[in-house]
Amino acid sequence: MMYVMCLFQSLPHSGDDIGELDLSIASDSTPVSPVTTPGTESTLTFANFGMPASRPMSLATNVSVELGGYQVALEDVLTWLLEAEDKLNHAPEPGSTLDILKQQFHEHETFLMELSGHQDGVGTVLEEGARLLAEGGLHKDEEHEVRVQMSLLNSRWEGLRMRAMERQTRIHEVLMQMQQAQLDALRQWLTKTEDRISLMAATELNPSTFEEQLKHLNELEQDIHAQQDVVDGMRNMVVVVDEENSEAVYAQMEDQLSALGERWSHIGQWKEERHQRLESLSALWQSITDDYKRLVAWLNETEITLKQMEANPASEFGEVLDRIKKLQILKAEMDINQKKLTSLQESIQDLDGNSSSSEYASILEKIENLQDRWEAVGQIMEVQSQRITNSGFEFDLMSEENVTTIKGNEWMSETVTSIAYKEEITATSTPYSDSKKRRVDNTTKHEFESALLHLYKWLDYVDLEIGRSEGVFDELSVEEKKVVYEDTLVDVDSHKNEYDKVLEIGKQLIDELKNANESTEEEESKIKDIQNCWVATNNRLQEIKRRIDYLEEVKKFRTELANLNLMLESYTKWFETNKENNQIEPFRVN
Repeated sequence: MMYVMCLFQSLPHSGDDIGELDLSIASDSTPVSPVTTPGTESTLTFANFGMPASRPMSLATNVSVELGGYQVALEDVLTWLLEAEDKLNHAPEPGSTLDILKQQFHEHETFLMELSGHQDGVGTVLEEGARLLAEGGLHKDEEHEVRVQMSLLNSRWEGLRMRAMERQTRIHEVLMQMQQAQLDALRQWLTKTEDRISLMAATELNPSTFEEQLKHLNELEQDIHAQQDVVDGMRNMVVVVDEENSEAVYAQMEDQLSALGERWSHIGQWKEERHQRLESLSALWQSITDDYKRLVAWLNETEITLKQMEANPASEFGEVLDRIKKLQILKAEMDINQKKLTSLQESIQDLDGNSSSSEYASILEKIENLQDRWEAVGQIMEVQSQRITNSGFEFDLMSEENVTTIKGNEWMSETVTSIAYKEEITATSTPYSDSKKRRVDNTTKHEFESALLHLYKWLDYVDLEIGRSEGVFDELSVEEKKVVYEDTLVDVDSHKNEYDKVLEIGKQLIDELKNANESTEEEESKIKDIQNCWVATNNRLQEIKRRIDYLEEVKKFRTELANLNLMLESYTKWFETNKENNQIEPFRVN
């Protein structure tokens, strides 16, 4: 709100309004004399004025009544005038804060309005005194006393008015200085903040910097919130103008406030837009990361499932049907996830097109590698379906009916009618078919197959866990990586006896087959495969251990480097502090 005041121009001035009153009018027998203000008469006394003995009684009575009314009115005006002077004398000095100054300004504004309301009373008393002097009915002493009273009243009123004006001017000057200082301070803050947001805007929006930029943006928001009270206070600016500079002062203040308001709005708008963009990109990046992890986890599990199919060929009718169902489900899931993978790749390419961030390039490279694995899994799936077809079963890997209908043990339902079983199974269908021709009632063979299957299941589980940990390896701290590695290593060590037992039973089975003059090629191949799988698992663990050791060395190096930098900084400060003393020391005279 803008306060525009008139500097109390409506109050009478000594040279104008009071000059209009004829203070030199006297009685017929009294010569004209000017109004004087004696220095010794600082206190007004009201006594009984003497009457000329030659005046008629009726005239003397009228003059006495009029003089009494004048004195009563004069006493009332002087009483109020003394109270106003006392109030002005005890008025505090201009405050040290804007709030106090504004309060003082408004209180003094009320005081000026009171002066304006009493000016008619002062004018009435002066006019009444002038009339008494003009009628000439006063005694000489009475006439002189009225002149002195009028002169004192006029000077007291003018003094009060001038002091009130001076206080108003003083408060206004300090208030305008403090308001201008506040405007200048806000202008400097806006300039620094604009430079600050320019630097923030120049920072590239990378996933690795999302958290840091959000932190800086929150700090900016807190600073803006702290400055909000200052901006709100400027809505109640006080401007006192007069007839000479009213338009210039008002226009200048309005221009300043308008310019600052536009800059303030721009900063707030940029902050909101930046916050929304960071939140959007952060959520999008988190979604991309989560989708990638889910795809990696699904691919790992699918690879393990297909490996199990490779290691354990199906021979029984029910096993074959169950495997067909699994392959169809995997194929359907693969088609769905393939669309997700393509969409994910396009999203990252769009982000990468707006930035040269290494994070975007890295995740894009990972997805390309994932695409290669995807194609390999698809080929393995085709090989598995071809093997089942070669064994005498015909089925459609893309059949959606089987995917949506076959569940659990429902392979005996009507959907199986689409699968034709060939009664003639060639001898070369699968190696496992050859093994069925041999004696399957061998106790050692059953024990070996059971132990081997159990060990493969556990190795597949370990392989899946290692794959999952590698998928999020870069996101874990060194300590977390070490915990995952140690847990996996303990699990592997706990199954070492089981692995040795499988090898022992396999060797025993081979010996029995040799004694029976039967082929041992399949058993030897299985033992070799399980040995290779065991070695591969341990090699993966060793590789993880080497990576962890390397990261620990890097962490140790960075810690030592940071300590050295602190020491170097400390020595540098010490050197700079003592540099002047070292230069003076050689010239010291003892």
